[in-house]
Amino acid sequence: MRANKLPFIDKKNYIKALLVAKGIKLTDIAKELNVALPTVSQVISGKKTSFRIQKAISEALSVPYEDLWGDTYRIVKTEGKSNVK
Repeated sequence: MRANKLPFIDKKNYIKALLVAKGIKLTDIAKELNVALPTVSQVISGKKTSFRIQKAISEALSVPYEDLWGDTYRIVKTEGKSNVK
């Protein structure tokens, strides 16, 4: 079920609950992407946007990007490559 389609769910806590359920720590994502922990937290809370961080979280959770983040960024496929618009 899409988090962005359920207005009564706090997306931040929903994503954090999914991460906990999978045993994934925010520090793991931050280290993997070589970014500061507060940056990852701010992306999850919606204070910042980062396609790279959002995509990494989606992949770590095995949840389609659009299900977690909606259409924050539009992904367009051209000649086998994905481009962010």
